[in-house]
Amino acid sequence: MKANKIIAKILIMTMVFTIITSSLAYGEGQINKEETVYVNLDNNGKAIEKISSIWLYSDSPLKNVEDKSILKDVVNVKGKEKAEIKDGKLIWNTDNTEIYYRGNVEKQLPLNPKIKYFLDGKEVQVEDILGESGRLKIQINIENTDKHSINKNGKTQEAYTPYMVATVVDLPINKFKNVSANMGKIISDGSNQILGFITFPGLKESLGSNKNILELEDNIEIVADVENFEMKPIVFTATSEIPEIDEIEDVENIDELIEGIEKIEEASEKLTDAITAIYDGQKELGGGIEELAKGIEQLKFGSNGLLEGTSKLNEGIN
Repeated sequence: MKANKIIAKILIMTMVFTIITSSLAYGEGQINKEETVYVNLDNNGKAIEKISSIWLYSDSPLKNVEDKSILKDVVNVKGKEKAEIKDGKLIWNTDNTEIYYRGNVEKQLPLNPKIKYFLDGKEVQVEDILGESGRLKIQINIENTDKHSINKNGKTQEAYTPYMVATVVDLPINKFKNVSANMGKIISDGSNQILGFITFPGLKESLGSNKNILELEDNIEIVADVENFEMKPIVFTATSEIPEIDEIEDVENIDELIEGIEKIEEASEKLTDAITAIYDGQKELGGGIEELAKGIEQLKFGSNGLLEGTSKLNEGIN
């Protein structure tokens, strides 16, 4: 088949994965599967809740469809049908041509965000600085844990499954002044300062000896003067819909790769249009994942420029 001092007011961060799935033929038609994984993170980036939302669809009724799954507590969110669970598979049987369901994810995620906070040069826990003022620094690093071995030119080397991660930070103007960052885009709408970043965790390591050709930052660093500290959620959106990196042969390919990445970075400012929808949906994650999904769809719509860059990236790799 074809992803005051109340801590809840600080950061309930969200990471969203768009998972590439395949297509399989069942009976008379082809079944398509799209998966998005929504993750609630604590203040330091550790996952505290992981929910996967699945959409199965076809041109014909989904009769006796076997969907391999390791999700727990599966719920059909738009119908009354219940799946039969057998041998690690969900078996769906309905006259409908599509099914939306969700379940809890227990496996380790391929990306591991780590977030550190510093106030006036001293590392702090974010919950300890509510209402404080001073010079704030936020460091964000996203580790790619999806490592594997590939054979290139007769040699075995380590590579990482490629992910493109969009990170969005909203810093209200009435609390954060003199904001700067080591990368990305900063856009102001009069009330908020939206910081958008695009990173490729593990990409440099996968390039081996060519890694220094790319002027990419792996670590995000934000600095600002803060008054009466309080933050909105940080949102991460990750997709694996970029090509593998084991086909790069020469400098021309690298140049194409760099051009593609530059286009992607330029397109990151288009994330701004979707911020409000994402935050509004994120607040409803506990009671209605569909609201968050709507926000992410807005993000996809507002980030069409990323697709052009990804296409160019593909040209550079193939």
